Amino acid sequence: PHQRVVVRVARRCEDFDGFSAGSLLQGLSMAVPGKLSHTLTHLDLRGAKMESELAVTLAAVLSDCQALTHLDLWCNRIRNKGASWLAGVMGKGSLSVLKHLDLSGNAITEEGGRKLASVFWRCSALEELNLSGNALGDEGIADLA
Repeated sequence: PHQRVVVRVARRCEDFDGFSAGSLLQGLSMAVPGKLSHTLTHLDLRGAKMESELAVTLAAVLSDCQALTHLDLWCNRIRNKGASWLAGVMGKGSLSVLKHLDLSGNAITEEGGRKLASVFWRCSALEELNLSGNALGDEGIADLA
């Protein structure tokens, strides 16, 4: 049996001198294709100041996370670019066991919401989705509904 692996980052990255979400994701991208791909169940990057530029690295990590059930990206400003990369990972069937997804406070607009809505059907295990604090607009919300 595989052990469960949980990766958490503090809510305020100022708590870590020299913390870099990029460094963490780079490290995970090297570790995930091996052992972590079947054991990483929770990835909590709340407030990690990731920005949309790290979306490519995040997508590479997530594409190999076959056991991931919780992904928390609260307040990272991944914007539409990050939402698009995440949708790409989901569209390939990755994250099929994901139960909890928090994308609140990420400056995602109607465009990003539409991309995510087009692939959510691939996440049949999804029980909780938080998109609060984004500017999805009425049409973006309708696409997600």
